[in-house]
Order: sequence, then C-alpha cells, then structure tokens
Amino acid sequence: MKWQNKIIGGCYLYISGIVLAMLLPLDAAWLPLIQTGAALALGLAGLLIIWALLQGDNIKERAHIYSRYLWPMLAIGAVLFGYGRYTSSNTVPDLQIGEIQLAAG
Repeated sequence: MKWQNKIIGGCYLYISGIVLAMLLPLDAAWLPLIQTGAALALGLAGLLIIWALLQGDNIKERAHIYSRYLWPMLAIGAVLFGYGRYTSSNTVPDLQIGEIQLAAG
C-alpha cells in the first residue's frame, strides 16, 4: 500500500506541474531548460536507485537513501515533467524554412 500511495503521489505531482504551467506560463524558449531539469532529476533518481541497490543488505542505509534523496528527486522531476509537457503541448511549432522578399524594380 505504501508504494501505491507514492505512485499516486507522483501522478499528483505531475498534475500539479500542469496546473503550475497553467497558472504561471513561461515562454517556449524556456522549454529546453525545463526538459533538461526534468531529465536530470529523473536521471539522478535512477542513479540513486542503482546506488541504493548496490548497498547490499544494509536496509537502514537503503531506506535512508530512498527517503532522503530519491523521493525529492522524483518529485522535482514529476513537477518539471508536467510543466514541460503542458508548455510543449501549447507551443506552435515553427515550420518556417525561409523567407522570400519581393521588391519592385
């Protein structure tokens, strides 16, 4: 039941990122920075999981890593992922390849 609550909490954090993007929208120029931040947070969370699993049978150390470092990284990643997802879905892609100027004379 504890893991289910944390998974549901991650979904709520993703939704809160979407709500945050609705309330405080940023320009699409910020999108690469938002996506990079989300990727870094989720990547660090993945490295923390691997590091905790390499601790072996030391349950106390593994629990400390999970509670102290992993869930904040997942929370930051979920909020930034939701924010970036909403911002990217409302961004019109620039399909302009070039510009032709016609001048008389």
